[in-house]
Amino acid sequence: MSAERPHRPRRPGVAASSDGDAFDELLPAEWRARAAVHFTPAAVAERAARWLVDRPGAWILDVGAGVGKFCVVAGAAHPEATFVGVEQRAHLARVALAITLELQLPNVRFIHGDLVDVDWDTFDGFYLYNPFAEHLRDNRPILDRTIELDPAFYLFYVGFVRDRLARARVGTRVVTYHGFGGALPPDYERLRVEDTGTGPLELWVKQRGALRRGGRRDSWDGHQSC
Repeated sequence: MSAERPHRPRRPGVAASSDGDAFDELLPAEWRARAAVHFTPAAVAERAARWLVDRPGAWILDVGAGVGKFCVVAGAAHPEATFVGVEQRAHLARVALAITLELQLPNVRFIHGDLVDVDWDTFDGFYLYNPFAEHLRDNRPILDRTIELDPAFYLFYVGFVRDRLARARVGTRVVTYHGFGGALPPDYERLRVEDTGTGPLELWVKQRGALRRGGRRDSWDGHQSC
């Protein structure tokens, strides 16, 4: 297990503070009011990023990026890595892109689309903040109803993520916050767990399985495909 990285100065505007999350102040009022429920706290995002980025040049995928909070906070703290968020809601992907451009973070990118269309082989690590829970009809808060919500999608996406993680190369790192809806494949070992006060944060690393070549990264140009 690699040691924690030493402290480095962060770019202004997105770090956690005693007054709350500075990132949230960059959001439109509609989403700022929902941030505490739906988006990763900045302090949690910073810790998750430290766990995920084990070397310079790492590529990390945020599944269900929302307004881009994890990627922006992580990207500001770790300019040596690339953070990509995939988000189904076009209006949220546009918010994420606007903040990224405002903060001039060239290592943060967003995709408006479905996670099944992403080349998972491109990435060295994955961040999962229980991204499919809103499909369950159990009175949980939802972002909005601009996408179709159905328990069948919950089962499909949880199974899809398990399959892609099972195919990932040895050394792949996964951080879950509040889980992701299922158990990780058996060849992942949980190396760290922390009670953040707002939910469990866990680091999993793939220890065995088939070695796989990484996907192509030369086609990733610019901040987004929104």
